[in-house]
Amino acid sequence: VAVYEVGARISAYSRNVLYSWLSVIMPAAAALDASGGNASALRSLYLRGTKYLLLSYCGVAVPLLAFGDHFLNLWVGNRFNQSYAVMALLLLGSGFQNQNVVAHVMLVGIGRLRAFRYVMSAYPVMMALLSWLLIPRWQLAGAAGAVALTMFILETVFQRSILRSFGVASIDLFRGCHRPAALAAMPAALAAAAVRFAVPPV
Repeated sequence: VAVYEVGARISAYSRNVLYSWLSVIMPAAAALDASGGNASALRSLYLRGTKYLLLSYCGVAVPLLAFGDHFLNLWVGNRFNQSYAVMALLLLGSGFQNQNVVAHVMLVGIGRLRAFRYVMSAYPVMMALLSWLLIPRWQLAGAAGAVALTMFILETVFQRSILRSFGVASIDLFRGCHRPAALAAMPAALAAAAVRFAVPPV
């Protein structure tokens, strides 16, 4: 439990710091919807908010994925080596989920809860099923993998409803959010890879 908790806590900290500003999204979406359902403004808020969240998350996730094992070794010692796998899987799952998080908040703000309710209800069921399948073979990594895989599956399903709700095409999401985040993360990822190969492990 302690080994899992160490990895999960770092992933949770990264989410909590970045999600603190999302509290302004719900009232903004509600105000836009109440003023006449300005579809264009809601669409713009969704795309801009998602882009900024992905950009921010890349700034946190890339260093953690690149150097998290060294950090954990210095922090808690090499007895917690599995914590890095837990952290990495949860970070990747959260990174994928982040493309929908702004929409989660906005849909609540504008009262479109049907699809959101179904997906959130499916989370514990899917997670329990995948945990039952993965934990016996991969133990702690299996538990984290079950969480991450649940995010991948359900958020992929949910995204279709999100895109319809805001009148956004998949290509618009890619061009407006995914591509800028990937381009912003690439220099940091290449620099981190260079450091990993050039500097011996601590």
